Amino acid sequence: ARGGSKGIHKKNIKNLNGKPLLAYTAEQALDSKKLNRVILSTEDPIIKKIGKELGLEVPFDRPSDLSNDDTPSLPVMLHVVNMLEKIENYLPDIIVLLQPTSPLRKTYHIDDAIDQFLKSDSISSPTLEEMNASEEVTSNVSSSSIATIRAEAGRLTVISRKNETIEKKLQKIKPTHQPLL
Repeated sequence: ARGGSKGIHKKNIKNLNGKPLLAYTAEQALDSKKLNRVILSTEDPIIKKIGKELGLEVPFDRPSDLSNDDTPSLPVMLHVVNMLEKIENYLPDIIVLLQPTSPLRKTYHIDDAIDQFLKSDSISSPTLEEMNASEEVTSNVSSSSIATIRAEAGRLTVISRKNETIEKKLQKIKPTHQPLL
């Protein structure tokens, strides 16, 4: 959740129906039965404070060079993985990227996407249709190792590792060159 949006300054903490935009994603992610950690990546001290108040982990700050309008998601995810490994010696098996600009995404969208991901070698378009989202498969490096999916309506990305470290697999994915929201 960046603080430096040019379109709407600090949009991730703007009030939407009585609470900050970030709260909608935080609540759904924290209610998920499939996620065991919910980590906020931000460079902004106010967003960091609000994220912590919402119950999100903020174990480190995002560097400012990864907080620009044109920064793709991939380098940010690599930073999170690298920092978790460095600080906690922790490498997750699955990463779910949830951008805060999708307040209508529900917990079942998150859990269903993870279930579908775990059941198959990659996520297929029927999963997206079930989620009422438009299909955009951003990468499928290998049918047995990693798949990334972005459901545009729900802003959901799932990445998994099986035998290699996440960082090695993420480096194989070509960034989508879509700005972080």
